[in-house]
Amino acid sequence: MRPSPFDVACRAVSRRECTARRPGRQFRPGTLAQTGEIFLRRAARPATRPAYCDPALHVPASDGFYMKRVLIVDDEYDTRAVLEVILAAQGYRTCSASHGLEALKLIEQQAPDLVLTDMMMPIMDGIELCATLRTHQRTAAIPVVLITASNNVPQQPMWDHCVRKPIDVPTLVRTVEALLHANA
Repeated sequence: MRPSPFDVACRAVSRRECTARRPGRQFRPGTLAQTGEIFLRRAARPATRPAYCDPALHVPASDGFYMKRVLIVDDEYDTRAVLEVILAAQGYRTCSASHGLEALKLIEQQAPDLVLTDMMMPIMDGIELCATLRTHQRTAAIPVVLITASNNVPQQPMWDHCVRKPIDVPTLVRTVEALLHANA
């Protein structure tokens, strides 16, 4: 069954039982709750959401280490929501923007440790965002992962890694971890 545009990603928070209501049936992802994988649930929400960024520069995790901050840039709300859930489950702080210009404003306030950006977006696309980041000394060293469904991705050194849609979650997580640990 294909998810509708109103489905949002949820993560099983506890390792016990997690229940989500689906229209016309009861869905009990027992194994999902044990592994912490992503599943979908129907939710009422506004069509757009304002950009959110935690105002704290770096908030120490409970073990004393600093949580890395990832900026997610995508014009599709559902994709941003799924990526936020996936990265939060891995222990990263996230903030999001719906296009490149909004992302630049957030980066100006507080530079992230990594940027995940879609390639095709309105106002300012991912390639323009990467080019802008690379031209400024303050943001040139921020690792960038370009996410695209296109087969025609220009081979340019503006981004550190390219991930194809549909996104393979384990590959994305390994890529993010590798780029963040390489810059640590």
